[in-house]
Amino acid sequence: YRTLVEHLPAVVSLNAPDATQSTLYTSPKSEALFGYSPADYLAEPTLWLRTVHPDDLERVLEDLARMNATGEAVPYEYRMVTRDGRVVWILEDSTLIRNDDGEPLYWQTVQLDVTALKQAEEWQRQSEERFRTAFDHAAIGMALVGLDGQFLQVNAALCELTGYDETGLRTRTFQDITHPDDLAADLAQVGHLLAGKVRAYEMEKRYIHKAGEIVWGRLSAALVRDQQGEPLYFISQIEDITARKQAEKDLQSALEEARAANRAKGLFLDMMSHELRTPLQAVLGYSESLLLHFRDTFSLEQQEDIGYIHQSGGRMLTLINQLLDLSRMEAGRLVLAEEEVDLARVIEAVRQDIAPQAAAKGLTLHITLCPPLPSVIGVEDRVRQILLNLAG
Repeated sequence: YRTLVEHLPAVVSLNAPDATQSTLYTSPKSEALFGYSPADYLAEPTLWLRTVHPDDLERVLEDLARMNATGEAVPYEYRMVTRDGRVVWILEDSTLIRNDDGEPLYWQTVQLDVTALKQAEEWQRQSEERFRTAFDHAAIGMALVGLDGQFLQVNAALCELTGYDETGLRTRTFQDITHPDDLAADLAQVGHLLAGKVRAYEMEKRYIHKAGEIVWGRLSAALVRDQQGEPLYFISQIEDITARKQAEKDLQSALEEARAANRAKGLFLDMMSHELRTPLQAVLGYSESLLLHFRDTFSLEQQEDIGYIHQSGGRMLTLINQLLDLSRMEAGRLVLAEEEVDLARVIEAVRQDIAPQAAAKGLTLHITLCPPLPSVIGVEDRVRQILLNLAG
């Protein structure tokens, strides 16, 4: 029996059946666990009581009194302070040994070191507390949801998003507050989770607020399983994206209005170009006819003026075509044909265009070219338009 006791991974002791439970025997394991040898306990029979942690001493004394009064003990935990100042958690269980006449002989006590277990429990408690704090104070809605869809836990952000208080949400399922048009898609994703096809899923869906309004949410959901892989519950995160959805809707409306305005502008340009071409064709036709059939009846100065009218009408027609090019450019259909451009001829045409404006304002226009002016590759109409803009 002594050999068995001395090799147990716990401290076994025999204590007197009195208020102090003085030590009568302690197994050698006491030195490894508490730093005190069996001889130390025999030299100071109440040493074990002196090494009980001060915060637990009152409770231990109450347990001792109850044990001595009833003769029965139940396992309980308390802290001990070792010789080197460490604190260890002890699980103690005692049995009162009696003689043949039923008189108490001693308490047989087993003390097991459960420090590692208590540390693990404390870590688990702190971990759960941290999770609960993060859960409760998250900026987005969070919920633990049962496999049937029942809300098990919800945070304040989700209550604010849906309009229900915590009690109101926990009496409902996510199906109850999901928009009917989005429910089938959500349930299909839930089915994929339960079947193990996906580990998590995200979707945008509509919720029905307690006040009856539609709230858009971005849902992220995952399934929590036990160690055997059996489903336990869902954990969901819901971000309120109602404002973003409204902004997208407003933007789409604005785009539709812009497209409609663009179509109206194109129609206007087409109509305007058609209406302007009609009188211009008359100007061009009559001026050309005058030069062809009645040239001899006009002086050189009159012929030159009629020529200016014809050239200006032609350039006016070019400007109308450029208006149409604007709509073609916005549609990505404008093609610029590069060609050899005679700069001297373009400059002379510009001079003729702006000469009447200069004369009307009493201005004298001087153009000095550096001959020979080389030809360049470009688009003649565009070059002339640039020079007209600058000179004007």
